Amino acid sequence: MHDISILSEIGGRAYNQDSIMVSQKNGKYCIAVADGLGSYNGSEIASRVAVQYLVDWFNENCDSEELFVKSSISSALMRAHNKIIEHKEADMSISSSCTTIAFVVSDNTTSVMAHIGDTRIYEIKNGRILYRSKDHSLAQLAVERGEITADQISTHKDQNKLLRVLGSDYFVDADISTDFFPLSKGDGFVVCTDGLWEYVKDKEFEELFENKSTSSAKLNKLKELHDERADFGCDNFSVAVFVKGE
Repeated sequence: MHDISILSEIGGRAYNQDSIMVSQKNGKYCIAVADGLGSYNGSEIASRVAVQYLVDWFNENCDSEELFVKSSISSALMRAHNKIIEHKEADMSISSSCTTIAFVVSDNTTSVMAHIGDTRIYEIKNGRILYRSKDHSLAQLAVERGEITADQISTHKDQNKLLRVLGSDYFVDADISTDFFPLSKGDGFVVCTDGLWEYVKDKEFEELFENKSTSSAKLNKLKELHDERADFGCDNFSVAVFVKGE
């Protein structure tokens, strides 16, 4: 049983540059979440093109042995990048558009998690974060240099200064992680843009999965936390929550 809920909201901005899609087929599923960079015109197109291409790729390759191969995921991301470039070359008004991307493919036994930028993937098992993607940002570098803690990323001055994006002048490969340990009932994923995770602590993500609730209930709780803490004019925010059932 695949229990997946998604949400994408405009926040306090004029329009939504995030994109989010999921697909389920033959016992497998994928989650794709992208955050178009707000300071670059047309980035909502870049985010939409990226998630659409990756979901189409999943649907076409769902029964292929290549589905869980890192090099295949990397190639799919490169082709998504190239699709964005094609749109940019056809419309010079969006020539600077680009996006983050987070992509999960799983059959609950094997899971592959790939990301570029600061849209995050949390894999949570037994109420604990087993895997959390590391942002490609200057703030993350500050963590690695010991200048700040991981919890301080969300308020750091360089939190939104990204080192890798999809659709820029050249393709920089994703960080890709594979988990070969099966998900148990109540385990799952949260995939979300920075417009959501900057208001939620890691411990709060874990607490969500300590409570054996549905994906919809968990998503509603995340939205409550966001709405309680976000300021007027806050960023777009998007989140997908997956919970393994029976």
